Amino acid sequence: MLESIQSKFSEAILSLFDINMSQDEIVFNETRKEFAGDYTFVIFPLVKSLKKSPKEVGDLLGQWMKANEKSFKDYEIVQGFLNFTLQDDFGQLYWYVSTKRTDWDTNRQIGKK
Repeated sequence: MLESIQSKFSEAILSLFDINMSQDEIVFNETRKEFAGDYTFVIFPLVKSLKKSPKEVGDLLGQWMKANEKSFKDYEIVQGFLNFTLQDDFGQLYWYVSTKRTDWDTNRQIGKK
């Protein structure tokens, strides 16, 4: 699920900054509870190589993502971190897929063999 967001981030970085980053290089972490957002992308490496402020880099990325990725709802920049929120339906779908377990047997009765 997040692979499509990683792909769009890669496309955004190439389009905005002419830097080719593979999807493997784009890592998201869950946003800490005290901040708004579902996931966090660390923008420090881009800031250093572009010699731009974290706010400028984050705003450019966030605006591009909002305009070009339908599942991208909103973003917030906190120092060198771009915290972003996904559309509710995308988050619910991701939760469902990531928590779906195929090894559960709903018909199995406890205590019977």
